[in-house]
Amino acid sequence: PFGALDPITRESLQDEIVALHKRMKKTIVFVTHDMDEAIKIADQIVLMKDGIVVQQATPRELLSNPANEFVEQFIGRHRLYSGGANSVGDVMSSDAACVAQELSLVEAVALMRHKGVPSLFVIDSSGRLLGHLDIEQIRASGLPENATVQDAGVKRIRAAAPEDSAKEIFDYMENRRLDALPVVDSQGIVVGVVTRSSIVKSLANVVWGDQT
Repeated sequence: PFGALDPITRESLQDEIVALHKRMKKTIVFVTHDMDEAIKIADQIVLMKDGIVVQQATPRELLSNPANEFVEQFIGRHRLYSGGANSVGDVMSSDAACVAQELSLVEAVALMRHKGVPSLFVIDSSGRLLGHLDIEQIRASGLPENATVQDAGVKRIRAAAPEDSAKEIFDYMENRRLDALPVVDSQGIVVGVVTRSSIVKSLANVVWGDQT
């Protein structure tokens, strides 16, 4: 459905599909040939060949335990758990969407729109993680536009460290249907973000190298 869109718009709409699913709690059947997209969006992936279901599994199960050679060839051999990308530092992006708690909600929403994300990591003046703020919080707060991020309330969020196991963080995100987690250093300063997309891209680089 998103094949003809530019990358930024496509990723934004993928995030919106995931958000709608969480909010509406309805089953969505989404047809795609893009494995990155399927892994990012799906609770269950059904892989078909010649009209026959070859394998149905969660994204993690499909990647770690392909049913046969066709599945392996279609998605590539999963090596995230076998040394290809061991730590969060191997799969994280340094481009975390952060906002200072003193900024106005108008500025926060503008940053979300610019980054194409539904939420931001809230930091203090030293760059330390305080929590996160999403668009639903802003809508529900009913605050005026000149109110600050701090006024809207900041939700606590687990943070990963660069040395954490990529497998454990991937499992944690899968189990809780999270799209992103902040990555902080030993001082609690945000140094990056790990997302479903960054994990998939790292996996693709391990499997296909520079061909991706």
